[in-house]
Amino acid sequence: MASDQYQRSRVLDAGGRLLAGVRNASQLADLAQKHGDRLHVVALDVTDEAAVQTAGGQAFGRLDVLVNNAGYGRTAPFEQMSAEDFRGKFERLRLDALSELKRTLEEDDHG
Repeated sequence: MASDQYQRSRVLDAGGRLLAGVRNASQLADLAQKHGDRLHVVALDVTDEAAVQTAGGQAFGRLDVLVNNAGYGRTAPFEQMSAEDFRGKFERLRLDALSELKRTLEEDDHG
């Protein structure tokens, strides 16, 4: 089981509620069927800041934990990566996480 799948299952099996932003919502169909309204799945491209801003809405009224597991692999030595490849990786792994965190904190201030 992949790490992100394990984390989701662990939260849900413990009785927690989970808002999961994923590229392909159908990937979580089995968990959605098993856990019902404790799992809210949102199709989300974390590189789209507008989508991040509207993804969660008020799914559960309050967010206690934010886990960003977005990323992608690039299997090449650093010196062979173009600036564009490196920039894309950096944005996905850092800037998108900051965008999600900013949105979460803003929502908490108003919630």
